[in-house]
Amino acid sequence: MHTVTAGVQVISGLKYNFLQTSNHEFGLALLPMIRYQATSISDIVDTLFPPITDLPFPVRNLTRLNSGRSISVGISTRIQYRYIFENNLYLGINGAFQTDTKGDNISSYFLSFGKKF
Repeated sequence: MHTVTAGVQVISGLKYNFLQTSNHEFGLALLPMIRYQATSISDIVDTLFPPITDLPFPVRNLTRLNSGRSISVGISTRIQYRYIFENNLYLGINGAFQTDTKGDNISSYFLSFGKKF
């Protein structure tokens, strides 16, 4: 048995750079978001053993009380540092915290790279 959770999230917002030079950017972003999520996780999982079922093997009983789909809105805050090379390519390090109306809290950190236009 396995469970799967998947979804799609749309996020956009505003960013303010506290420090911005020709080679450095240090800023904070405030980003509202909306997320659709679907899961196969059951609400109740029971194992019924042979003395109860009169079968020669255990039986898994998976019960879902709620829909496995949800839509939530929330907000993400990010702190970011970027080093910008002479050809407008950049390499950055980021930290983020996200929360939404379903009570999900996600913290993350990641590297970023790209090109400024």
